[in-house]
Amino acid sequence: MSKSTESSPGNSQSHAFRLGNRPDILTILVLAAAGRLEELAGRPAAGQTGVTLRWAIRVWHMLDPVCFPSPNLDDYAMVNAVEAVHYRGKTGRTEGTEQEIRAEGNLRRLRGVLAGYDCIVALGQSAMTAVEAAGSEALYSGNHPSLQALNRMYVSSERTPVERRADRVAQWARTVMA
Repeated sequence: MSKSTESSPGNSQSHAFRLGNRPDILTILVLAAAGRLEELAGRPAAGQTGVTLRWAIRVWHMLDPVCFPSPNLDDYAMVNAVEAVHYRGKTGRTEGTEQEIRAEGNLRRLRGVLAGYDCIVALGQSAMTAVEAAGSEALYSGNHPSLQALNRMYVSSERTPVERRADRVAQWARTVMA
């Protein structure tokens, strides 16, 4: 299949879409919405979500090397459920509304992007809603990888904060693949 950059014609990167460095990888990560750091960086998953995904991708690479042939996050495409940037200081929320997700223009954008991928990973309720509303199916799905959520959902007995975070990310990453 060929990949589309319909969400950003002539550009392989925006705060809502990033074409991976490896065009041979047919896996795409679907996230909720760009936040403040993504707006500044001009790419999805620029903040803590990106750090979490960098650790998770290594776990996924070990568990499913067909969908995840690389342990490097930048090799994978990423798209947000909505194009708009959302963070509390800008819009009062961190995700798009159901109406934004289901808007025909947004669904057309998502259909164009998702059509080129064999393995779709939807992370968070907004991402899952967007994938389904666009008529696609996620091979893998799970909660959004925010640190707050991981800290609430997963217990770790590792000694240092970095080790505990790595353990929680690994637990979450295995859950996504289950």
